Parts: sequence; structure tokens; C-alpha cells
Amino acid sequence: NVVMAAQVYDKLGNYDDGAGLDLKAFWRHAVGVGFASRAISKKVQQEAEASFLAGMLHDVGKIVLDRYFGEYYKGVIEIVQDGTTSIYTAEQEIMGVTHAEIGGVLAGEWKFANNYVNTIIYHHKPQDAARYKRLVSLVHIADVITRQLEFGSGGDSTVPEVEEAALDQLSMQARGLEMLVEAVKEELEGADSFLAALSS
Repeated sequence: NVVMAAQVYDKLGNYDDGAGLDLKAFWRHAVGVGFASRAISKKVQQEAEASFLAGMLHDVGKIVLDRYFGEYYKGVIEIVQDGTTSIYTAEQEIMGVTHAEIGGVLAGEWKFANNYVNTIIYHHKPQDAARYKRLVSLVHIADVITRQLEFGSGGDSTVPEVEEAALDQLSMQARGLEMLVEAVKEELEGADSFLAALSS
């Protein structure tokens, strides 16, 4: 899984002519969600390394849109600058397709396992996932917590609420969510070192 993560970073990680996505902040967020997902997986007895990779890949569609569809994606980046619109909503409004959908298509073309494909597609709407609901819910929660902690940037500054359906999948209530935040804080200490290793 670490090798696969490194390959994705190597293939998509660096370019100069995108629509304006902050790549350094984006990859810090992606790696942060990977580490957050792994931290949560240890608490809820989900397979840790699969959770890490699913977390790291959850937003891969944003890179594809920014790098290869920059003419359209510039409008998305501009809208989210006001801090009130999520990048997911802006994508729907401007392009009629989201990074989750694009990322899911890419993951399918790359022959990723179905658990990763489903997580990429449904990480914003875990209640809509027909399969792998636990993993999807776990990554959804990790994404929200990483945003709350302002670790990197997913391209916008909005912080969504954790979906009740995701908490239900992990048999967790609000107090349990607080415990997960503390676990994620500890795990994120190693995320920057991992990102530095990927970049070297």
C-alpha cells in the first residue's frame, strides 16, 4: 500500500500548469487523511493499511480535474475562495461532475480494488454507498477531522459535518468522535515525515 501511494504521488504529484489547486497543501491533506484513517481504523478494528491507502486516495479526482481540465476547474477554484462554498458543491455547479466521480472512474481504470473505488466515489456521501460502508464511513470521518484540524487543504476552507450514517456504521456517538479526534492528532505527527519521504 505504501508503494502504491508512492506511485500515485509520483505519477500525479507534481505539475506546473494546473488550474490553481495548491499542490503542497493538497498532498499534505491527502496524506493527513491517510494517517487519520489509519488512526481511526485501530480504534474500530478495521484493516489499518487498507484504510491508510483509501484515505490517501480519496481526493485523487481533484488532481485529475486540476491538471487535465484546468480551463473548467479554474472556475471552481475561484468560487471556493469566498470560504462559503465547498469544492464539491462548486464542481457540481460549474462542471456538473465531481472529483469523487472522476476519481472513481480513474481508480476503476487503474484496476484498484473495489473497496478503494467505492471509498473515492462516496466519501462525501457515505450513506449512498451500497458496499464497503464501514471503510467509506471511516474515510469520511477522517476527512472531516483532518479538515477540522486544518492539516493541509482539500482545495477549500469549508468543514463539513460528519454524517450521522457514518457514525452509525462505526457504532459511534458524539463522545466517541471526540476520542477519534485525539487519536488522529497523535497520528498526524508522522504525516509530514511521510510526505517528505514521498517527495525525496
